[in-house]
Amino acid sequence: MNESPRSDPPQPARAEFAPTRWSVVERARGPDDALARDALEQLVRSYRFPLHAYLRRRGLDAHDADDALQGLFARMIEQRERWRVDRAKGRFRAWLLGALKHYVGELGDRERAAKRGGGRTLSLDQRGLDEHESRYAVEARADEDPERLFERLWSLEVARAALERLERSELAAGRGAAWRVLGRFVARASEAGEYEAAARELGLREVALKVAVHRLRERYRDALEDEVRETLSDGSAESVREELAALLASLR
Repeated sequence: MNESPRSDPPQPARAEFAPTRWSVVERARGPDDALARDALEQLVRSYRFPLHAYLRRRGLDAHDADDALQGLFARMIEQRERWRVDRAKGRFRAWLLGALKHYVGELGDRERAAKRGGGRTLSLDQRGLDEHESRYAVEARADEDPERLFERLWSLEVARAALERLERSELAAGRGAAWRVLGRFVARASEAGEYEAAARELGLREVALKVAVHRLRERYRDALEDEVRETLSDGSAESVREELAALLASLR
């Protein structure tokens, strides 16, 4: 099929009012327990692993780390109207880690043990805990302190979320076949012969394929900026650039 990537259908416009993490925080502070629990689960679902890894690096075992997170979430539900939410200072990752530090600082061994086996605020079954532990064994570096580990893993979660966002956009735009071939090049350089093989698979000249990859990477950059913007109270271009720079620095 010798079609140029210039024939891609137009991209759907970005949503003007996509909910930020902070708007979900506000919803989680509301009076309805069920809605607050749902909002809190939405807040922590994507970023639970970095919190788990932070606790593991602080010396908690796997179950104690999970219990501590359960306890934090329970307290956040119970005391949600008293949360100190200063959006002016507004990085969601700093707010969430600060809440965890404050909670763990108050949590003694006796209280942590008493919570084991208690009611679960947000469910994480044994399979989910095993997945966290498997990832921790692979992704945690021995020379990282808890905060540095948290920052790096948070950055990786943001990158993964942006890639998933891009994939949804590509599929919705009818570019699924191209995505299945080109998606592998979004976040890494090509190896010898890969572009040539991919071009044959898509029926493109290699130069056209390189243009398509370039455009896909630009859309990934947009998705990454959107993902970062949702974690900031100030979603200005300057704030997004600063946060992206901080996230990239944590990956070095």
